[in-house]
Amino acid sequence: KDFSGDSDLVNALAAFDLIGLLGLGPAGAEEAVAETQVEAARAALEDAAWRAWLETERALAQWRAAARRTIRLTRLEQQADLDLRRVQILADAGRLGRSPSEAAEGAAAELTRRLSIAADQASSARARLAAVVGLDPQRDLEGDAPATPAPRALGTDEPGAWFDLDEHLETHPSMRVAQRTFELRESQVRQAAADAWPGVALGPRIGFLDPTQIGGVLRITVPFPSSWEGRLAAAIERRDAALEAYEDQLHLLQTAELDALTRVGTATSRADGASDDVVQSLIDEWEAARAGFRVQRTPLEQWTGALRRLSMRATWDIDDLERRDLAALDLVASRGPMAAPLFMEGSR
Repeated sequence: KDFSGDSDLVNALAAFDLIGLLGLGPAGAEEAVAETQVEAARAALEDAAWRAWLETERALAQWRAAARRTIRLTRLEQQADLDLRRVQILADAGRLGRSPSEAAEGAAAELTRRLSIAADQASSARARLAAVVGLDPQRDLEGDAPATPAPRALGTDEPGAWFDLDEHLETHPSMRVAQRTFELRESQVRQAAADAWPGVALGPRIGFLDPTQIGGVLRITVPFPSSWEGRLAAAIERRDAALEAYEDQLHLLQTAELDALTRVGTATSRADGASDDVVQSLIDEWEAARAGFRVQRTPLEQWTGALRRLSMRATWDIDDLERRDLAALDLVASRGPMAAPLFMEGSR
């Protein structure tokens, strides 16, 4: 309303923002920013859930491997302790020299130390899993580690990657976050540019005078460049940085998949081949040394050497299986939820 002029003149007018009513200009840009903010927040939530699942699976794989190492070394220690009783009896009877018996006790002590370290690793892995999933390690994670193997990455077993660019753009949480962030920065650029639009307002005008006057009003405002240029330049810089981050994330996933695919192959080859063969041969040597020592056909030095060699390498195959499982999880992480059936089932 406009009350001005002579005392007998009253003007009533209303002006409407035509550009805003059409969904253009600053109002439309602000609405677009709000929509992209919602999408970016949703993508960030999905990415957080994906990363939490991966971290849980890694902690579970590490706990499983640490528990298996502890079980194997405990069994070996029990066997060594049983034989050491005979060593002690023979040494007390003067049928064994001091040096061989002390060497045998030293080998058993080395095994005990390795077992203690493995037990510490199992406890730490269980605590790490409990921290990731929010459970009480004493109450909720009692007993042995689950025997469920780590999820395998789907896809060809042949060397090389099957990285699908279009699929990653649509399904991989990290790429969705990068894409939504770029879209948000782009909408903020448009919002800053919209501040440069002139304002156009149009509406009716009524003048209460004798006689009554009816007309219209048109108002045009033009913002000064200094009021929007700085915001626009800053928004463009943030958008360009988001684009670079998007490209970097895509390159990171591509290189991570190639690396993980190689590590899965080599770790699987070692676990199913060299490591398994070495451990089995050392177990056979240890069993033969124990049997020979019990019937006094094998010198104690051979028993001691077999124990030392086995205790140093007793978990090689378990170590390589753990590396394979962790590498498989890294491969799943690079390929996205479509390569993780367990994650997809849990998200339904």
